[in-house]
Amino acid sequence: MVDIKLQKHSDWLTSKINFLISGDHPSVKKGKPAPDIFLAAADGIGIDPRDCIVFEDSPSGILLPQFFNSQ
Repeated sequence: MVDIKLQKHSDWLTSKINFLISGDHPSVKKGKPAPDIFLAAADGIGIDPRDCIVFEDSPSGILLPQFFNSQ
């Protein structure tokens, strides 16, 4: 699924972003508003989730930072 979403922008994204995770990643067991995807992303870049800043554009995702005390 993520390959389809990235088709148009894959060259640009891979040159700017060194870690990418999507909802079909094995460590993401539950979708939003569960914090799984954000916890997995923080783990993937080696940062404590409490030290992350979350930018979110979906209504269910806006609820996520409260789960792990992020901004």
